[in-house]
Amino acid sequence: MKRKSFNTGCALLLAGLLTLPTGMACTRNKNLSTTETETVPVQTAVSADEMKALAEALPQYELVYGFHEGLACVMRDGKYGFIDKTGNEVIPCQYVSIIHDFQEGLACMGIGDEQCVFIDRQGNVAFEVDKKYSFGEEGFCCGRLAVWKPVSAEAYHRAWEAGEGLVGTLGFLGTTGQLVIPLQYDVRFSDMGSDYHGFHNDVCLVYKDGTEFYIDKNGNKVDYNARFDDYSEGLCWAEKDGKWGFIDKEGNVVVPYEYDTQTLLDGMESLESSFHEGLAWVCKGDMFGYIDKEGNVVVPFRYKIGYNEEMGWTDMQPTYDFHEGLARVWDYQTEKFGFIDKTGNEVFPCEFDEADDVSDGLALVKKGDQYGFIDTKGNSTFDF
Repeated sequence: MKRKSFNTGCALLLAGLLTLPTGMACTRNKNLSTTETETVPVQTAVSADEMKALAEALPQYELVYGFHEGLACVMRDGKYGFIDKTGNEVIPCQYVSIIHDFQEGLACMGIGDEQCVFIDRQGNVAFEVDKKYSFGEEGFCCGRLAVWKPVSAEAYHRAWEAGEGLVGTLGFLGTTGQLVIPLQYDVRFSDMGSDYHGFHNDVCLVYKDGTEFYIDKNGNKVDYNARFDDYSEGLCWAEKDGKWGFIDKEGNVVVPYEYDTQTLLDGMESLESSFHEGLAWVCKGDMFGYIDKEGNVVVPFRYKIGYNEEMGWTDMQPTYDFHEGLARVWDYQTEKFGFIDKTGNEVFPCEFDEADDVSDGLALVKKGDQYGFIDTKGNSTFDF
């Protein structure tokens, strides 16, 4: 199972041990691949008039985030709200922070004094989070939100100094804020920032009394073959004799072991490929391209990984997963982002300083200090 970070919350803010994120804005230097099979929803095309209205609305905001479930978070005068795809501010800028973007119909927003609420897409408050709980970065998944009650600051610091020890108890909230699975699982210091704490495929890995096991959404212990979480669209990235390829669920080699892997940020983040929308990025040496499930090269190896000569490590991935027919690519010479389609055609040249993946038919991009959006048809708010 893909490990999920678990470093965001409310209660530990008072002790100065955790910090709330101010949001994603444009994401860089991040491998955004997922282990789960991606289903691409049918998107409603954005008309030219709507793109123009969106372009006219953006300059009033200091921060802009990507669209999720039809809404994009924005910040004006230090307060956060949401706009729709025509630029209408459907949820007023009244929150002090964004903690989780919309996920399964709910977003988590800060309201001050380390308090936060979950709101629905109409801006109604679904529930307020009890201050005693801390919770993870990913929001609701499978109708459950992992929450935990921390131990004291003193116990946390002891665990920090020792590099081990229990730092809290874990449970799960439902979508109305009720505690549907009691606080009964252990949160270890070693889990912080790396392990568990989120449902995927309707199961969650938990830890109690020295034992790891899986539970379902009702808290019942279940048998689960975790190896299949590493598969995307039926194939898994695998290694043999220092080379990488893809195997199926029976262990048969589907794509030969002939590709290399890379490590970002001085060994802190290894690049692991997976299939999305029928294609996967792969590399030979420091050059990246895309293959299909038969191992055919669809997009040539023309994207070079970024290498920080001064610091001595790889610091930029040049190709990313396909989302809704487009993939981000990065030009190491210009240090700009662009987008290609599944034939390798450059739908948008590498001209953006920052860019996110396509979500809800639009991708957030940035030129200089100006935010904008591109659609999957080659249109941009910068055109207006």
